[in-house]
Amino acid sequence: GRALLLLTDLDERPRPGRDRAARVFGLTPAEAALAVVVGRGDSLDEACDELSIARETARSRLKQIFAKTGVNRQGELVALLARMGDRAERDRTP
Repeated sequence: GRALLLLTDLDERPRPGRDRAARVFGLTPAEAALAVVVGRGDSLDEACDELSIARETARSRLKQIFAKTGVNRQGELVALLARMGDRAERDRTP
């Protein structure tokens, strides 16, 4: 049998910005900021450090993000935002 392995550098994939994430999902600016940081694959602790927020604040916001986006896990949020970024990139391609 044969297998094909595709590797993708998540840092190289386009991601939606805060404004687009907020607009598409109805996120507050604070929720959108957290969604974008977590959406690029950072841990919740890394997001807390970058955004200067407490872990409990981040957990509360993340629950709201999950409710508004219809996902249940951080990995699903990463995949959702990656698809949004891919779609935006295709829309810009002539």
